[in-house]
Amino acid sequence: AMILSDEGSESRHVSFAAWAEQFEVFTTKSDGKMSAYRFPIGTQQVCEKLADRLAGDVRLGHRVEPGLTHLQQEFDAIVITALPLVLEQTSMRPSKTSKFCFEFEEKVWEDRVWLTDTCAQQIWDGGRDGAAVLTCYINGAAASQTPDDVLGCLKSVIPGLPPVPENVWVTDWVSSSVSGGGFPMTPVEEPGSLKIRSITDRLYYAGDACAENIGCIEGALESAERVTEEILNGN
Repeated sequence: AMILSDEGSESRHVSFAAWAEQFEVFTTKSDGKMSAYRFPIGTQQVCEKLADRLAGDVRLGHRVEPGLTHLQQEFDAIVITALPLVLEQTSMRPSKTSKFCFEFEEKVWEDRVWLTDTCAQQIWDGGRDGAAVLTCYINGAAASQTPDDVLGCLKSVIPGLPPVPENVWVTDWVSSSVSGGGFPMTPVEEPGSLKIRSITDRLYYAGDACAENIGCIEGALESAERVTEEILNGN
């Protein structure tokens, strides 16, 4: 995008220093360090395998209320993921982000990523196993757009799209009472990205706000690897 930002808000609300810092981190990563090269089975199956190895149940859509809970059990280590709601206590903010997936009868576009100044700032081919799916992120005030509005944006960028998609999926992080927003972003008044780190040898912080490459899968994967190493080495 030349004018609009795909960093979770309008450009005037995003810290340029933090954006430049993250851009440098992103561009200096080798292909092998990018998540797309490290999840050959897809992130859904990775999450399912992790869930199978947990002792307790995975409770999706369960809101964790602020405050401390007294646990009647001792643990070698506790890993806390910094959810967007936690970021409200810091200078970082959860982004205003939604994700739209449109499935069409056939694929009429090339394999590439589009960065645009339409309401759909980032568009890419999200299909697997031959499925004709276009995926896009909507950031900032435009995140509340309807599927029809977003489809109009896609048609203005990619000519020849079928008039009506067969299926539409929307992930609305902005309106979610559980997440409170999308990936972490740094507001304009901050000089750089906030780095949340582990503070004791038994309490560890992970999540996409706790990484050098802040945001989304890249940051979450990086922080998980760091915390794993810290626990194994007793750091």
